[in-house]
Amino acid sequence: MADRFQNELGYKFVKPFPIYQTLDGKKRSFYLIHASDHPDAPKLMMRAYLKVCGDREGSPVDSQMSLL
Repeated sequence: MADRFQNELGYKFVKPFPIYQTLDGKKRSFYLIHASDHPDAPKLMMRAYLKVCGDREGSPVDSQMSLL
């Protein structure tokens, strides 16, 4: 779905964010797809997601992702 936002709708920045059933759980309920053309939007969304969900393994804000 995120690819469609980018390819078909033409958004410049698209990233799916997993939304979990509980704050400490690992079971995903759904994905929130953040799509924007503004260059600061991904940074702001990641900061907001980190504040609400924390640093979760495998998420877009996973602190280990920078090591890849």
